Amino acid sequence: MLKDNLFLYTPLVALVLLLACCHTTAGMEQAAVGELFSYKIEPLLFNWTHQVISEQFRYRASLEGYADLPTWLRYKYSHEYHAGFLYGTPTDRLADKTVHLDIVALNKQNYETRTVKLSIFVAEKLPSLNIIQMKIDNLNWVHLMDPGRVENLRNIFRKDLWPESENDLSIVFMESAVNMGGRLPLRPQQREGVVVHLGSSAQFSARIKELQEEVRPLYKLSTCTYKRTSVQKVFENAGFKLDWCAFKTVGADISPEILFHN
Repeated sequence: MLKDNLFLYTPLVALVLLLACCHTTAGMEQAAVGELFSYKIEPLLFNWTHQVISEQFRYRASLEGYADLPTWLRYKYSHEYHAGFLYGTPTDRLADKTVHLDIVALNKQNYETRTVKLSIFVAEKLPSLNIIQMKIDNLNWVHLMDPGRVENLRNIFRKDLWPESENDLSIVFMESAVNMGGRLPLRPQQREGVVVHLGSSAQFSARIKELQEEVRPLYKLSTCTYKRTSVQKVFENAGFKLDWCAFKTVGADISPEILFHN
């Protein structure tokens, strides 16, 4: 009975798992205040190398000594990548502190459980004064777990639209568009979309300000994936299709009529 309900998580089950399973340490990961942190959870982390059945492994992550994750951190499993992912943005109260997590894995073929202890050191970082908010329609949240794709997105701004941000541009927020109130796609093969915020302390470039003015009339629409902008090709050539209704610049460098526009 315990095997069948092993991941119907309760504090008692958590205690049993932590006492009974094999323990290893994943080491220390680095994060920064106000910057998106992500971590991939896969069989190799637990020294499992062979998958016999589909979706053979399941994972649970929690703050050490607690049943749940801290509020800033989220866990999701990707069937596309057959892996779990932790992601979230540390707040300033975590600056120069270390967060300790327990990650429990279940092998559904033989019901063996193993535990990894993960530590995350959160470095202090000045907050981003200016932020670009956008929604990418042709991706799911998990596709921004790929460092190469993230680098491609950042390079659009650092090398073209917002070169002033080159020194400190980072993703400060990321979430599935569905979790942000968007609708599920009608067809399963369609992407859900992902909401992304990029931040920097640099002033917005003239080109970014011009783009903000270009898309501003679109805010009265609920969606405008069919609308095109002057920088459409810049994003599409890098593999990103944006919903321009959701593109907005926010921060100290933006006039109030734009910042508080509904």
